[in-house]
Amino acid sequence: KQWYQRRVRGEKHHPFPTKTASLWTLVPVIEGEQFSGAEQIIVEPGQHKQYEVTYHPLTMTTENRKHNGSIFFPLPDGSGLLYNMTGFSDQPRPINTIPVDMPAKTPHTQTLKVSNWLRCPQRFVVIREIIKPDRPDPATTAEG
Repeated sequence: KQWYQRRVRGEKHHPFPTKTASLWTLVPVIEGEQFSGAEQIIVEPGQHKQYEVTYHPLTMTTENRKHNGSIFFPLPDGSGLLYNMTGFSDQPRPINTIPVDMPAKTPHTQTLKVSNWLRCPQRFVVIREIIKPDRPDPATTAEG
């Protein structure tokens, strides 16, 4: 079993070693939408070859819900190699922080460019902070 840990929208590559006495063209079968790899691997006779698997989580995992997958290498002699994979993903890192200074008592609109990395509608959470004041003025407000 192979274990992966990564932040959401991050990638991790993991090599799988193979060794052969004849030329092999292997077409691996990958299960699990969070895992991917090359469509085929060519292994020269006597060569130790690495197959790179990418773990690319788009959602966070929990203690009870992890990303599971497998990769199967059907071999020319009729046998095969099966690897089970489990991925853990943490919350994503912020892509950017946008500090804004503006004059007091004037309206201000801040436009944010947001990329949707999935192919379906999403909702995003925006966190606003007033950073500088040690004692916030009750007359200061932030809306929106």
